[in-house]
Amino acid sequence: MKSLLFLSHRIPYPPDKGDKIRSYNIVRAFTSGFRVHLGTFADAPEDMAYVENLERMGCRVYCRPLSPRLATFKSAGGLLTGTALTLPYYSDRELRRWVDATLDDHSIDAAYIFSSAMGQYCEDRRVPFTVVDFCDVDSDKWSQYAAAKPWPLSSIYRREARRLSKYEQALATSHDKALFVSDAERMLFVDRYPELRPKAMTVRNGVDTIYFDPGRAARLAGPQSPIVVFTGAMDYWANVDAVCWFVTDAWPSIRRRHRRARFLIVGARPTAAVLKLARQDGVEVVGRVEDVRPYLASARVAVAPMRIARGLQNKILEALAMARHVVATPAALSGLDSVQVPGVWCARDATELADAISETLGSGPADNPAGREYVVEKFGWNAVLEPLMALIERSISANGSR
Repeated sequence: MKSLLFLSHRIPYPPDKGDKIRSYNIVRAFTSGFRVHLGTFADAPEDMAYVENLERMGCRVYCRPLSPRLATFKSAGGLLTGTALTLPYYSDRELRRWVDATLDDHSIDAAYIFSSAMGQYCEDRRVPFTVVDFCDVDSDKWSQYAAAKPWPLSSIYRREARRLSKYEQALATSHDKALFVSDAERMLFVDRYPELRPKAMTVRNGVDTIYFDPGRAARLAGPQSPIVVFTGAMDYWANVDAVCWFVTDAWPSIRRRHRRARFLIVGARPTAAVLKLARQDGVEVVGRVEDVRPYLASARVAVAPMRIARGLQNKILEALAMARHVVATPAALSGLDSVQVPGVWCARDATELADAISETLGSGPADNPAGREYVVEKFGWNAVLEPLMALIERSISANGSR
């Protein structure tokens, strides 16, 4: 059996947040034809328990615990060395030794580098074919953060954007393929570096349309009031900013028109700022749940009020797969052609968010079957990953599998 080295900055299990959903499904696809050697980090102690789940899938796993506090301290060293702060954050001597030993002891046919931060472990190119999955253009994300934050954070984030952009260019130059989650992200990258256009490829996010099926999900018990739902990791700054802005600027208008409306914030590790939102009428901070489907199934509309966003939002794909209506900002919809997707409304500001959600709550069918049909056809994981799997198989054959 062919062997593949998979390096990920976060353990790809459980698939309960954006990057982990993508990495998990890609790893799962590889295990059908490869012996997968997975090197990764666990940035929450409880995630170490999930190594067994990945081993049962057929992976050989080396998972290093990562303390966010210590990693942040280490990353500050980049200010002295001139490197992007992202790199020392994910630099680990023991993982580097494991990667070197894996390359020495196993005939690795291909390497899949998930996120630019993990490129530092494959800089000597001892693998016949290597792919870097940038997902999003992270350097541009830091530019957005710089524009949204006060000094001195704005200065640090602007520096990170410059340093990381140079590293992204070098990484794509030295490897065979550079993957991005949407055409918009890919074009952003190749507009910066036209010489890398032949290497750039879009591999969209997908959704498990069998799991996210409204016919297989229970609905919430309790008051049958109109529900608006937001799903996502609630310690991620872009999500925190989105719900805080929505509750402050849009939710009061919705509540004036729909007095029984409830806004459910569903996601792990809500910050103090998020928890405070529960003081507002009709707002409920649910926190982490084992199964998000009942919350989606019970909602009349899913909202994605992102002011800073990259790529294709899994929360939107999952809501559509559950046949929900979706109201989202242009930033949240940047990886999706919202004009073509049934039941999706693009709202440019808080007023448009409130108007679109109020209209959806007040009239029309509760379900959005056409939206589900669209996602089933376009975004099932098998269909999404088929071109990637074919590319790697062809490349290995061309290089001569060892």
